[in-house]
Amino acid sequence: MQKNISTIFAHMILVLFLAGCGFQDQLVQAASPLEERTATIKDNQLQWAYTREGEHPEKLLVSLINSAQETLDIFIYSITLDEIVNAILDAHERGVEVRIITDGQQSENKYQKDDLRKFKAAGIPVKVDKHQGYAHIKATCVDGKILTTGSYNYSKQASTVNDEILVVIKNEKMAQAFEKTFEECWSDKKNFKDF
Repeated sequence: MQKNISTIFAHMILVLFLAGCGFQDQLVQAASPLEERTATIKDNQLQWAYTREGEHPEKLLVSLINSAQETLDIFIYSITLDEIVNAILDAHERGVEVRIITDGQQSENKYQKDDLRKFKAAGIPVKVDKHQGYAHIKATCVDGKILTTGSYNYSKQASTVNDEILVVIKNEKMAQAFEKTFEECWSDKKNFKDF
């Protein structure tokens, strides 16, 4: 059963990748905002990890965070896994500019609140999304060149027992499009408040 789920995920990613990255002319004409979020296949390298296959998305994410040299922008619904929290703190300690946006309601969770306080105490700026609805994004951008996405929250549950997927997109155009959206949210003082 697990192999079937893994195969379904692989096909789903391939279909979404092909639809969004290079074949938009054959499938649908992209509107202007989407064009900057579309990259051709030849420019992309995809990697993914699926929790229930024992592929350890947390290890893949930590290795990416450890590779950061300049910037690390994180937009995450839930962040409570010690390995990831410590990797982020280490990145900041070695001079990487780190910024974190998280969900307002989720930031009140005891465990997440404790970790957000660790970030703030270390000097990492944290903002919480206060608009109606959840900030359900799970994305990290490394040095404006590598982008992660998927269903994977940065938690023990997501790393061990859930059916979760972390997708790594090594494409600077896609990463920069995410950075533009991240920056808009970061600058939005009405909906995004300092933690």
